[in-house]
Amino acid sequence: MPSWVELCFLDMAFTAPEANIPLAKIHIFGVPGFKKSSGQTVISPSVQTFLKNFITERLFRQSQFLTQCPFDGLNLWLYDSTLAPEERTYDMPILDKLDQVAVTFATKTSMSRLKAVQVIGSSIFADDVWQSAVNTLFRSLFIEFINMPDVPLYFIKFPILDEDSRPTSAIDLYPDSPKTLLFDSILIETWVTG
Repeated sequence: MPSWVELCFLDMAFTAPEANIPLAKIHIFGVPGFKKSSGQTVISPSVQTFLKNFITERLFRQSQFLTQCPFDGLNLWLYDSTLAPEERTYDMPILDKLDQVAVTFATKTSMSRLKAVQVIGSSIFADDVWQSAVNTLFRSLFIEFINMPDVPLYFIKFPILDEDSRPTSAIDLYPDSPKTLLFDSILIETWVTG
């Protein structure tokens, strides 16, 4: 990353590739991007491809095989579970509403770089059909994060750099540094338009 850019976290919306897919839209927050000195924010094409290949395409495709899909949209927050909420530079929902339910999946595969997926939804829609759809769609995400090839630089953090220098450092100059994803967990909110 050139010295004239700063790491920042942005959001991106994805629409189902076909009209007949039950899951119509996925909005992802906490997407690593960069801010140029001009103030323009950019998400690199490699990050967009990464999200499409490892998360959104799989969820859109899997939703086609559900007998019933009780939601037509998802909000996803990518986050590092080792950071306290106040250390994140973007807001995430807090499960504090009485009308919400939550399901948490932890990885059973030690090789997966994704450690946890938490799903929240309105208790109005959270019935057996919702539980079944949540299980089918989101448990399988852990498999996608085993031995991932070609992780874009903007998804990688370098523990050897301190917090002050990390955003503006030329991180691609440290290819042999220990690497982990910028996120190890995903918070998912299900919603319906109607």
